[in-house]
Amino acid sequence: MRWELANKQQLLQIAISEDCELDNKYEAARELQSRWSQDMLTDVVIMFGKGYMPKEIAEFLGVSVQQIGGVISKYQLRRVGA
Repeated sequence: MRWELANKQQLLQIAISEDCELDNKYEAARELQSRWSQDMLTDVVIMFGKGYMPKEIAEFLGVSVQQIGGVISKYQLRRVGA
């Protein structure tokens, strides 16, 4: 299954369904956890602006450094005075 194409409702249904295999439940739960929320984006903007390094932000949010780098690049975040 291509987990990234499933919507949140589908992933949740897989994660809680008694009929699904355990590996699929875990994979659906992992995909749900990795999805970005507006709060996460706000945290990246605030933390990056305060001088936190991408690695620190990634550890705080429980995501990869590459994801943080992607957000910084996508939204062209810059530090004041940089």
